[in-house]
Amino acid sequence: MNNISEMIEEIKRLSNEYFQEILEIRRYLHKHPELSFNEFQTSKYIKHTLSNWGIEFTEGFAKTGIIVTLSGSVKTEKVIALRADFDALPIKEENDVEYKSINEGVMHACGHDAHTASMLGALKILNNLKSKWSGTIKFIFQPAEEMLPGGAKQMIEEGVLLSPNVTEMLAQHVLPELESGKVGFKEGKYMASTDEIYINIIGVGGHAAIPKNYNNPILSASDLILTLNKNFLKKNHNNSIFAIGYVSAKGSTNVIPDNVNLKGTFRALTESHRDIAHQEMKDIVKY
Repeated sequence: MNNISEMIEEIKRLSNEYFQEILEIRRYLHKHPELSFNEFQTSKYIKHTLSNWGIEFTEGFAKTGIIVTLSGSVKTEKVIALRADFDALPIKEENDVEYKSINEGVMHACGHDAHTASMLGALKILNNLKSKWSGTIKFIFQPAEEMLPGGAKQMIEEGVLLSPNVTEMLAQHVLPELESGKVGFKEGKYMASTDEIYINIIGVGGHAAIPKNYNNPILSASDLILTLNKNFLKKNHNNSIFAIGYVSAKGSTNVIPDNVNLKGTFRALTESHRDIAHQEMKDIVKY
């Protein structure tokens, strides 16, 4: 091709040509979601798709991870990596669509089905045009994005960024609020760190009618949630986010439980605020 504009037009043509196939891939993935590190059928489906396209791949990274390495017509030292995740969340889907999740209590609620399908589309297009570009592109299909420590850490430790060594890397995330057909870019930091919070409050259970015999951990848990939330709302910690999303007491109408389990998330844009917040959470829980 003589210039970039011709390449862009060819990419657009192939995008239109492959659109329906990629749409069906996305809907299949959405219909068959699997949880972190258990994406065995999802991984099998991706490999089957690649095999049908005549594209070689390397498997076995972080159990279900897959890598495809494409080389252009001219060898260079530049290696660009594209990455997509493919695990789902433990959420019951309430949508009423023909490709609704058939795995009870599991749903692609974070867009990983779209991430994987779109990267497969990009892979197919670039494979079709590999005689017209130079360098190397490494496609990384990553499991367990929703778990800490997750698939990314494990794949890196297993050498996913080596042989050939990645010089630049691009990832993407769907944003429902963004108008269809548009792509967003932002200079500097955009995505935050993600820490999982686990708190176990131990009390003394008993019959609700005999308060002298129990120390209700639900009251302590309620107070702790409010105190933590007020702390982060008040200080705002450089646009950090704190939230408790899970509370389990397992008592009953007249039974006070022995303990309460809390689970939540904390997200920060800087390591300094992350460290400060960690210490504040520990201090608040302690006192």
